[in-house]
This record gives sequence, C-alpha cells and structure tokens, in this order.
Amino acid sequence: MWHAPWIPWLDWDHFRVAFNPMIVSNSTLVSSLLNEDREWDFQQTATWMVPSVASSLNLIPMIPNNNDDKLIWKDATSGEFSPRVAYKSIIKGRRAEKDPIWVRNQAYHDHVQPSFFITFNQIKSLVAELNSALTTPQDTSLGQSTLNVMQGLLQEDFVVFVDAACKDLRSAAGIIVTKSDSEFVEAFSVQLQATLPLEAEAWALLHTVHWCLIQGWHNVTFAVDCQPLVQGIKSRKTLDWRVAGVFARILDSLDRIPSATVSWIPRSGNEKAHKLAKRSFNSYRFGFFNAEELAPLVAI
Repeated sequence: MWHAPWIPWLDWDHFRVAFNPMIVSNSTLVSSLLNEDREWDFQQTATWMVPSVASSLNLIPMIPNNNDDKLIWKDATSGEFSPRVAYKSIIKGRRAEKDPIWVRNQAYHDHVQPSFFITFNQIKSLVAELNSALTTPQDTSLGQSTLNVMQGLLQEDFVVFVDAACKDLRSAAGIIVTKSDSEFVEAFSVQLQATLPLEAEAWALLHTVHWCLIQGWHNVTFAVDCQPLVQGIKSRKTLDWRVAGVFARILDSLDRIPSATVSWIPRSGNEKAHKLAKRSFNSYRFGFFNAEELAPLVAI
C-alpha cells in the first residue's frame, strides 16, 4: 500500500502525504481496504488515509474479480511490452520539443526564408479553402454502404444507438433506444467521469448495457460509431490499457446478455445519439427525453 502509487490522480509526492501521519508505514496490502464484496471498507480507509482521499477512493474503477491480473507496460498504448516500445521509452527524453535556437538554425540550413508576403499568401489560401468547405452544400442523405449497415442492425427486438461527447476533461453520453421497426422507445443522456474519447465511448456503452439488463432486454443490438471499441469487444482485447477497467466491465456485462450484439455504425447513421450527447454536454442537462423534446434537435 505504501510503496506503489496506486491512486491514479496522485503523483508520488501527493501520494505519500495521503496517508494518516499517525499510521506507521508497513507492508499492508491495498486489498486489506476492501470488504468481502470487493467494495471499499470506509472504516478502514478512514483509518489509513486523510479524509479527502478516503472519500474519493470510490472513483477508482474496479475490475471484475473473474479477470486475471495483468502486467501493464505504461509506455505502450496496448499495455504490452515489446523491444520497439522499450527502445522508444529509452529515447523519449531525446524526442522533446526542439530548442528555439535549433529551429532557427535548421531553417537556415534548409534554406527556408519565409517572408511576410509568402506567409500572407499561405494564410489567404487556407482561408479560401476553409470558406469553400463551409459554403459547399453537404449531402446529408445516407450512402448505400450506410444503408446496408443499418439494414443489418434491424435484426433484433431493440436497436440502441450510443455515442459520447468528450472535451476539456468532461464527457457525456447520448443513448437512443428504438425497436427493430425504427419505432422510438426512449432516449436519455448521462454525465460521465471520463477524460479520454475512447474511455468516454466505453463508459457510454457500459451505461447502456446496464440499462438493458435492468429493463430485461435481451435481443439487443448496440450501435456504436467507435471502431476501436467495437474491434476490442469482438476480439475481447482492449486496445488501450488506460481503459482496461471499464472494458473488462463491458465484457462482463455483455456476457450476461448472450443474445446481444455490438455493431459498428458510421457516424452518419448515429447522428441522433451524437447530437443528443453533444446537446447534453453543452447544456449540462441530463436525464430522459421524449420524442417531442428531441424533435427540434433530430428528426425521429
């Protein structure tokens, strides 16, 4: 407990002062702070930790207990060690931002002599391209490939569209439930504690799966526009070790709905859930929405 910084949001210095100064350091394990249900024992945590930290331990995601322990190489996105990522770890200090003097010298050696007129013309060109992109009418109709994907989803009793919005260390999920004949069932949004886009997408899906379990829905297709998440679920292997905890919980929950499927859908086919997540993120309004409330935002 004392010799490894196991609280994610604390660096080493803050970690050391998180303990009750009246407690003597020893070889106690973190597992001793958990009760028989693998939940934090608040009496124990209040004894060992300062109050501000003890009350926040529930923010640490718990991996289901049927998962094997795994050693993570933190410098690899996948968490897996290889000579290549080890070499990159060794030299990453040399790959820091270049010194301004070196940048200036490099421009000299590369015979780069930017002038005011060259820079001004480049800016004009970029502005013209941006203006063209903004004024060109966009084709909002679904392409044939998207239609084929949509038709493939409409095989189960329920189709649940899921998406997340993530920005500035905040995130929100938009979930829209329909029947296989596209009949609207319900829609809701939730606020998430996620700081990475992939993490937000994973938590959004986990919330959705849990909701379907509560409702007793089994023949469900979860439509997600995050390909890495869908690929990871199909291979039962997370693509980023930083979301390993929530990913393991997704697999554990999906195993309780054997007839459910998770399918990738293009963003154009998931626009409703995307706009709902974005709207809730911007307005700080979360909860259930009926079809009339969603009508100004999306056509259902």
